[in-house]
Amino acid sequence: MSQTQKQGRRVVFVVQGEGHGHFTQAMALFDILTQAGYTISGMLVGMKRRRELPKFFTKHSSVPIFRFTSPALLVDRHTKKISLWKTTLINALCLPWHLAQLPRLHRWIKRLQPDLIVNFHEPLIGLYTAWYRPKARMFCIAHQYLFLHKKFQAPSAHPWVQAIMRWFINLTSKGASLRLALSWYPLPPDHDQGIVVVPPLLRKGVYGQKVKDDGFLLIYLLNQGYGKTIIEWHTKHPSVRVHCFWDNKRVPSVWQYDDNLTFHQLDGETFLYYMAGCSLYLSTAGFESISEALYFGKPIMVGPIENHIEQYMNAFDLSTSHLGVATTRFDIEKLLEWMTQYSPEQNPDVFRVWVDSTPTKILSEIDSLIK
Repeated sequence: MSQTQKQGRRVVFVVQGEGHGHFTQAMALFDILTQAGYTISGMLVGMKRRRELPKFFTKHSSVPIFRFTSPALLVDRHTKKISLWKTTLINALCLPWHLAQLPRLHRWIKRLQPDLIVNFHEPLIGLYTAWYRPKARMFCIAHQYLFLHKKFQAPSAHPWVQAIMRWFINLTSKGASLRLALSWYPLPPDHDQGIVVVPPLLRKGVYGQKVKDDGFLLIYLLNQGYGKTIIEWHTKHPSVRVHCFWDNKRVPSVWQYDDNLTFHQLDGETFLYYMAGCSLYLSTAGFESISEALYFGKPIMVGPIENHIEQYMNAFDLSTSHLGVATTRFDIEKLLEWMTQYSPEQNPDVFRVWVDSTPTKILSEIDSLIK
């Protein structure tokens, strides 16, 4: 497809607002598509009612952003794990409200008149597509589609939870012409599932960072409930320099607990700066930040939030691919026992070559989809 033909193609993004990974992926694809000549006419974001859009996302583009409420995982602040019963109950009670969002989605999409809808794992767009059958072609892109691939090595634990998760992943992609699975390593297409494996989508800020080792531990926690655990560990190891990013509006944007422990509010550019300079990266197994750490060649240790099946799958995948160290849950004591013993088995240059092919691979699939 020529550049002139692409300039007439309008694209709408639909983004699931759970976590920050889908936002950064949308930003990266926004840049790839606009540079290739496509026009992004708007973004629809599904998230919890009281949650705010991240500033790094709203600053990235001037296109209209429409918010709607969508199902979400609920975390118990005291136990710091996903509350399965609360997630199920609250989302079931809110189902009529969620279904009421479909006409709003329809009005926005009719107004934006897209030729292509790109869905970043938002479940309501699957229901919308099944109900309204829009004329625009749709493709879905997320790392979760890798879990449906016949070549993906899945853990044997929690089979019924995995079954529910796969049902949910299929729901997000109902009516899709193509599913792009973001992966840390290449796999052949799974034609039976309509899945093509592509490299991670990394935001533009990753590529301009100066990678170094400034001798500190970097921790990323979306759940502020783990802050107490970090402080307790730090009191036993006060000489270890730690920078921790979390989502806690009750404290200043930079909270200096003491000389060697600093807490930061989530900020995209600041986080990448510290990521590029850390000695070791520790997180709760979110796909996107692990991808960034792999690109920088940092040693990685992860432990998923308890009952978070996607993070559990990510941790298992990271470990079996020999890209990092993982426990079955977030246990900072256990993870940091290995801090001085671990080094990645894969040369980071191999991963960088894979990621650097992202624009070519994704554009090839999109061009063939709507030509």
